[in-house]
Amino acid sequence: MTGLYQTRIGAQNHRSHRTRKFARPAGVRLITERLREAGYFTANVRALPPDLGFNGAGKTDWNFFDNGKAFDSAKWSDLKSHQPFYAQVNLHETHRPYYRAAKNPTDPAKVKLPPYLADDPIIRADWAAYLDEVAVLDEKVGALLRLIDSEGLRANTVVFFFS
Repeated sequence: MTGLYQTRIGAQNHRSHRTRKFARPAGVRLITERLREAGYFTANVRALPPDLGFNGAGKTDWNFFDNGKAFDSAKWSDLKSHQPFYAQVNLHETHRPYYRAAKNPTDPAKVKLPPYLADDPIIRADWAAYLDEVAVLDEKVGALLRLIDSEGLRANTVVFFFS
């Protein structure tokens, strides 16, 4: 969000600075502030259309305190009438704890573990749950792309996927 390495602004120790004592350093600007100055409406989308069956997490886990003015909205419904816009949708999948798929869960005995992991039943079960989470994430990203299409936004939309 700042375009700077965490070590440059003292934000490298993840989830250690969440109080006013650790404010964003003076002069450090968020991408949303720069985009707003360029005429963009900004949203950290939590409220997605109900028929999608999920919402965004609204995560702002920057490891510095912010005054809450980073975004103009948290609603998908605000985007189409406020163009151009920057919107981010944070999804929880692939963050611990991992959940097993309700339908067709990954078989731990069939997973291919990365070479740096020990071949152990507990690790296999954990990796299988992670793969189940990746499948759910993939479905949600697909639903968001279909939403962009259905609202006629594809021609003027660039999608970045961060993991």
